[in-house]
Amino acid sequence: MPERPPPVVQALLLADYLHKDPRSNKYNIYGVFNGVTCPYFPVVLPDPWVYLALTELHGPTTVQVRIVGADEVAAHFAVDLTANADSPLIVVETGFPIRGTRFTGPGLYRLQVVSAGLVIAERRFQLVFAGDRVPEPGGMGKPRS
Repeated sequence: MPERPPPVVQALLLADYLHKDPRSNKYNIYGVFNGVTCPYFPVVLPDPWVYLALTELHGPTTVQVRIVGADEVAAHFAVDLTANADSPLIVVETGFPIRGTRFTGPGLYRLQVVSAGLVIAERRFQLVFAGDRVPEPGGMGKPRS
């Protein structure tokens, strides 16, 4: 049996909040961002949301949505999702919060969609330090002098 092609990611967004209208089934996306200024590290962001739209699905397809740092050694967050559609022309949308994800320091992070081991979409975002505490490895930081 030939391998199925990966789905096509039409949208991958980070936002402050998502709402799916129960009558229209439309998503309302609030506060789309690609960077956050943090007062200290490590930090847990206040429940950012992911919006994902996929098409070109050929039967049930599992993708992983994950957040990795610049080193890509370990995922800070990962969830597996299974999507299906009656036709590859249909767009399947989903939205979900990222709860309790801890970021140890400032820098560039990547929100990725992975299918069959391949990164098929990526959105970069940056965490910037701008607080009154100096980041320390493994700690909350010490006050600036």
